Amino acid sequence: SSDVCSSDLPTGRFLAAIFVRVERSLKKVSVINCGMPESWLIRGSSADACFKSLALPLAILGANDFESAAITLDTSYGDRIFVASDGATEALNAEKLMIGKERIGEAIVRGVRKSEPIEEVISAIENFCGGIPLVDDATLVDIHLVEDLFPSHEGKPSEVGLKAA
Repeated sequence: SSDVCSSDLPTGRFLAAIFVRVERSLKKVSVINCGMPESWLIRGSSADACFKSLALPLAILGANDFESAAITLDTSYGDRIFVASDGATEALNAEKLMIGKERIGEAIVRGVRKSEPIEEVISAIENFCGGIPLVDDATLVDIHLVEDLFPSHEGKPSEVGLKAA
């Protein structure tokens, strides 16, 4: 909870986070975005930024109202949730221009067509930055809504469905 983060983090520090809950049926996804860039829902070959931050980052206030900050959408088998941290969306090139969420969204769509959205976003960031190092760490998460997203009945965790870089 935000209360725990407040007591654990140094004064003036906070933690941006995103919580994603996927129903086992794969028909609903709830996202609570606490200070992260908008995340994308990918359907077919389109990516729509639809999970904006409705809650403050953790540790800004003692408590967050997470329930009212949840965005719940109907989903279908094969949809994806794609999350990129601000280190990815705010990557700078030599002219000090940010790549931005629009270019990241375009890279996601190209990557979905190739079945490799994370690799395509990494490539887009590298090409855009032209060798300029990232100012902030970058995290990318691709949650593919398929049966293998959840552990199998044998108790072995699935290795398909969730990919992070």
